[in-house]
Amino acid sequence: MRWWHYLHFFIYHAWYWNIPLAWFVLEHEIRGEHRYGIRTTQIIPPSKIAATLQQKLHAEAYHPLNYYIAEQLFQHLPQGITHGTFLDIGCGQGRLLCMAAHYGFKQVIGIELDAHCCLTANKNASITQQQFPDCTFDVIHGDASVYSIPTAVQVISLFNPFDDILMQCCIDNVLESLAQHPRKIWILYASPLYEQLWLQAGFSIEHTFSKHRYLQASILTNHY
Repeated sequence: MRWWHYLHFFIYHAWYWNIPLAWFVLEHEIRGEHRYGIRTTQIIPPSKIAATLQQKLHAEAYHPLNYYIAEQLFQHLPQGITHGTFLDIGCGQGRLLCMAAHYGFKQVIGIELDAHCCLTANKNASITQQQFPDCTFDVIHGDASVYSIPTAVQVISLFNPFDDILMQCCIDNVLESLAQHPRKIWILYASPLYEQLWLQAGFSIEHTFSKHRYLQASILTNHY
């Protein structure tokens, strides 16, 4: 079954982008799943993720952030940041949650709309917690657009989980959390289609990453 997911992953990327990118992603996919000991290679259409018609209008298909870009994002965070809480919005099957533990975070939260993905994320978190027993995982089954960002959160990751309307709701939630507890916060934004919304909200770009043209990400921070 795992090899079917890898094949599907390759065909998906080759069809929508190109074969060199598909090979690059697949290589890092197999290497990353082995390195972190988890199973998160799967593509799920929005029709199977969203529970209501309104959610289906705004949701995007689930496929995990490729390991290459994810590792670039983690490696460019400032030292000492792992003392704060890591939040993955649209955590899917828990890839970035588990990677956050490997990079030293002790408090990790994920919020995900799909119940089945939440179950898989919890399974992957349990595997990772055996390696990092001092890391606390919390996978929340819910709608990120109405989720109140805990004031302990210092790093937020997103991989194009929804459209611009819900992204603005997410930004508003972050700003509300910052108003309650002013602090420096880092946004790890992969496939940053709505980056301009964050810039308009007062964030600035610290780093940008690009590979094979289509694999892109940014790290944004607020002024504090």
